[in-house]
Amino acid sequence: MVNGFKLLIIIFVAGALVACGPIATRPMDTYTISSLKKYVRAPRRTTKLTLLVSNPTAAPGYQTSAMIYMATPFELKSFANNRWVAPPAQMLLPMFVRALRNTSYFYAVVAPPFVGITNLRLDTQLIKLQQEFLLPTSQLRLIVQASLVSNVTNRIVASRQFEVVIPTSENNPYGGVLAANKAAATLSRKIAQFAVNAAR
Repeated sequence: MVNGFKLLIIIFVAGALVACGPIATRPMDTYTISSLKKYVRAPRRTTKLTLLVSNPTAAPGYQTSAMIYMATPFELKSFANNRWVAPPAQMLLPMFVRALRNTSYFYAVVAPPFVGITNLRLDTQLIKLQQEFLLPTSQLRLIVQASLVSNVTNRIVASRQFEVVIPTSENNPYGGVLAANKAAATLSRKIAQFAVNAAR
């Protein structure tokens, strides 16, 4: 009887030690949004206008590094083991700058922390960046509001909302990452052309 009682104590203590031990967790996968293509710019500029691309802001729900998805209409969720390496709005800034420089229209295209004088300013806000599992094949939706502002008058020259929807190649987070990069590249070029047309 005593030996059986001791055995129960040993089993209990061993179980407690196992429960208190380290729990294996899946490592976090992090992804970036960037342009992998190299563009060749024309050596000459069309105008002497200078453009400041301000830091993009983000709408509520899209301000963090969480990778947002939607499986039910109007309900936003985030993947547990997948994140962006930085908030998406922050990663869009260099893509916007590159696309604008590639137009070869502006004399100079600058971004923060530049503090000099510029003729125009491009303000953008990330409205949505989410992978939607509402159809048999998921899709990535990217929406950005862009406004071109005159730094001379501090008035909006033009404002437009851009939306790009890309079907994913896989119904998983990485499929959304690939689609997000395609969407960001397409949207960057559209915003750059918008800025050029509005500045003319």
